[in-house]
Amino acid sequence: MNRKSSTVLIGSAVLGIVMLLAIYMGLIVTGVIDTRPSALVVVAGSAQKQFDGEALECHEYKIKSGKLQKGHWIEAEFDASLTDVGSMENVVRIKIVDEIGADVTNHYKLETRPGKLTVSPCKLVLRSEDAQKVYDGAW
Repeated sequence: MNRKSSTVLIGSAVLGIVMLLAIYMGLIVTGVIDTRPSALVVVAGSAQKQFDGEALECHEYKIKSGKLQKGHWIEAEFDASLTDVGSMENVVRIKIVDEIGADVTNHYKLETRPGKLTVSPCKLVLRSEDAQKVYDGAW
């Protein structure tokens, strides 16, 4: 192959790449290809129970708005655990992965919302031989 043929071949390849980039940019500008992150709102689950001395946890979540791209799924982590009477936020940490396990969380505009864990007081009944009363904290 002579020098002129090589120059024409390289020039044609460069021109082809430039044309493909121009078409791609045109598709982005016209909105045919959307390069913005997908909006996704994930809400942590809530749970409640009466005090029993055991920890209350809720490892559930739901997608409130948006949707995952095909082949993506959510890995969720929860740290909240409530044993005593009271309530606390149930915060979820989200990681979105693709079919090969790569982290693609940055492909999404992700918003997480906490749920709530609530442990309510249990009823305590005191009995004597001749009376019965539900304990109300008063003596």
